[in-house]
Amino acid sequence: MLTMLQLNNKVENTDMFYNFRKDACDSYKRNMQKAHLLIEGNYSVLFGNGLEMLKATIKDKEHPMAFSGVSVLGIDVVHNINFKYNVPLLGCRSPHVTMSNLYLCKNVECRAIDTYFNLSKQILCVNSIKNNILERANSCDFDSDAMLVTDSEQIILAVKKNYNNFLVPTNLTVAQKTNRKNTWEDKADLDVKTSVNKIGEIINLSQELNTKIWHMINTGLEAKSIEVQNVFTDVCQLAIMSCIEIDSAKKEFSINISKELEILRNKYKETELVKETIIQKTLKDGTVKENKTHEVAEDSIKELYQEMILLKKDGQDYKYFMKKYNLQDYKEMKIRPYFMQYMMDKKYLENYIFQPYHTSMDYIETIIEKKYRKDKIKRRDSLDKGFSTFTQMFTLGSEIKMKNANKKQIDVIVNGVYNLKNETSKIWNNENLENTEKYKRANDLKNNYIKEISKMKVNAETIKKIIKNLDEAQQLKRKNKGAEIIECELTGIARKLLSILFKSHTTEFIRIFAEHKEDIPKLRLVHKNDDIIGKEIIKIYNLEYIAN
Repeated sequence: MLTMLQLNNKVENTDMFYNFRKDACDSYKRNMQKAHLLIEGNYSVLFGNGLEMLKATIKDKEHPMAFSGVSVLGIDVVHNINFKYNVPLLGCRSPHVTMSNLYLCKNVECRAIDTYFNLSKQILCVNSIKNNILERANSCDFDSDAMLVTDSEQIILAVKKNYNNFLVPTNLTVAQKTNRKNTWEDKADLDVKTSVNKIGEIINLSQELNTKIWHMINTGLEAKSIEVQNVFTDVCQLAIMSCIEIDSAKKEFSINISKELEILRNKYKETELVKETIIQKTLKDGTVKENKTHEVAEDSIKELYQEMILLKKDGQDYKYFMKKYNLQDYKEMKIRPYFMQYMMDKKYLENYIFQPYHTSMDYIETIIEKKYRKDKIKRRDSLDKGFSTFTQMFTLGSEIKMKNANKKQIDVIVNGVYNLKNETSKIWNNENLENTEKYKRANDLKNNYIKEISKMKVNAETIKKIIKNLDEAQQLKRKNKGAEIIECELTGIARKLLSILFKSHTTEFIRIFAEHKEDIPKLRLVHKNDDIIGKEIIKIYNLEYIAN
């Protein structure tokens, strides 16, 4: 699509490009809803006290370069050549369990370090001498651990507001020494003890409690209030538990992580009484799909429901009263923050009710949904203006004549893509495979088919005829909105078909659109000495561009 756009701007008016752009926007939306947000900066590998380690190798303690116990970098001072010097930076390591895992520091020039080390932009030199950076970064070490580092003024200002209101969780638990031998028995024992890892559950619960903390702060409580700090103390416990779980393969602790998780879950368990309704919807193919909806009960219903629960606890037959007051359709459901529904497997969604909190992630969800609704309206309006087809770009004087197309090749290629689509669908519908494995198999399948098609001598005329067939199928579909046109319509494989033709026969494919090439303005990055007065500035990822 991008290659065709570079040759002819009319491509953006086609149905196929509209669908391509819509899918791209949907993909960005889904990523943002999962908190995959782009931050100015990069991931940098931590390099701790490298110069001091060199100095420590000097045996002569009287030598001027011998290690004196002091770091060339001060407390919370770092050295990184990717950012400007004498500016504040923010570091954040994954897993990020609590707000006190954030690290504010100052980036400085250090010629001594640059003299002895050949550093890349992705190396962050830090000082852990008389500095709690290792605990602040959630028990990090220097065996290739990395931090997200940013110089974003907006984010740094937000972090500074509460940076000193939350103490750094410090792991003081004592690991048990276990004498193990390199035997099958000891290996099996270690496998059993580390087979159930709770790190995911720990991080999820910490996120729920962090949401609770920010909701409390954003609705009037002070960060240092007893109510907030009590919740934060439990978040700190989860931070330590995450470290224990990560180190469980190397050390053994006399702590029952599962039991501690259960205690904290029950402590903060919140439920809502809802009425469950099943709505049936008949799809185009005749199948009936059931969707569950949940309506929150009124306060009077909640009080009545609790009375019925008390009857049950007293050993009385409460079912009669449940039916009498029409309460059998109500049930208690666990509450989770609104944004978490976008991070969970769909099959678990019906077990929870999602409510918005005054927290940054729920603010983001609200912004995305409002913005996306407006964009969808704009794109829908553009459809009414009338979209062109690819073949409307092709002039009558073209040297590439469709009458010279190889019809047998067209049937082979199109049927092959149909089969590819069906086989790919089987892979993605296989519930026994992880998503990474599904992606790998589907990608391998497509690449193998591209190699197969590449062996055929397909000319530009044949590709042009396929594109015309796609256009005609799309036009037919638009005239018969909602109706089934043909059993295996071409529109269902349009983009996959073009993608395969482009990758397998790039030169011939480009020839078709190169015939109708337009002068397309290109964007150029703005430089310091550029005269930009009166010119339109286009910002992409906070970088400024002008049309060249």
